Amino acid sequence: MCCSTQEFQSQKMEVAVKVCEKAYTRRKSYQCEVCARDFSVSGHLKEHMRKHTGEKPYRCEVCGKLFSFSSSLTTHIRTHTQERPFTCDICGKDFSVNGNLKRHQRVHSGERPFHCVLCAKSFHSSDNLKVHGRTHTREKPHNCGICGRNFAEKCHLKVHLRTHTGEKSFRCDICDKEFASKSNLKVHVMTHTGEKLFHCGTCGKDFSSNGNLRAHQRTHTKERPYSCKVCGKSFALNGNLKVHMRTHSGERPFHCDMCDKVFAQRSMLQTHMRVHSGEKPFHCNRCNKKFSHSSNFHKHIKAHTLQMTTDFPMKQLPAEDLQ
Repeated sequence: MCCSTQEFQSQKMEVAVKVCEKAYTRRKSYQCEVCARDFSVSGHLKEHMRKHTGEKPYRCEVCGKLFSFSSSLTTHIRTHTQERPFTCDICGKDFSVNGNLKRHQRVHSGERPFHCVLCAKSFHSSDNLKVHGRTHTREKPHNCGICGRNFAEKCHLKVHLRTHTGEKSFRCDICDKEFASKSNLKVHVMTHTGEKLFHCGTCGKDFSSNGNLRAHQRTHTKERPYSCKVCGKSFALNGNLKVHMRTHSGERPFHCDMCDKVFAQRSMLQTHMRVHSGEKPFHCNRCNKKFSHSSNFHKHIKAHTLQMTTDFPMKQLPAEDLQ
């Protein structure tokens, strides 16, 4: 009886080993002929092949967009239904994709598992690391098909395209002014609230946007990162470089609707418009004379100063009065 039991257990073990060996040999028996990646299930290989073939058999019934994977379609449909089934337990923020929730939770935990090998900076997600890497490589893979300008991030290209289409989807609830990007709207709202969250550690001045703070800090560092490729002149602001480039190109994009005169700068057009409107915003407190241009106003003030010097010449005091 004992021997038969031992034999049974031995046979059972042999069967189990054979099943495991068979499962192991079959575990990665399906290989992609394009990239040599292995799969344990033929269905997974079939789905993977769509990355190479570009096949998109799953169609959204709402907008007609096509997808390679059913999971991608499921996620996309939530953009129509506004469904956000994944909730952060800490702050209550909702997400349509579980992966986005996991990335968000690292904001609370402080976890930054993705490290840049060039500068040791770390990030919450691999996507952020990938975008950061372009600051080292200067890679800008996203191209505007209208003007040819390149961008490091797809979202920046999307915002840029609105400068061509004129689309302004973000409206201020206070003054109804419209903006092409959510970030621009956020900065604008601070002009109403007076909120200035960005602080200069050098002089203590506060700013409503991080971009304005960075531009301001260059007045302390004297950094001029934007250089003219024609004459080599450098500038602290990219906008100033763009204006300068018009001295080489002769471009004058600002047109007067009343006399068809053209200008290289918007401020020059605004000053010119006072010729037509008669506006004179510069006022002399001494003689009440008004001027259209600040340059003429300052010349006038100097004339007063010179006249005062002539009328009341400075007299040199006697030596005893200086003691």
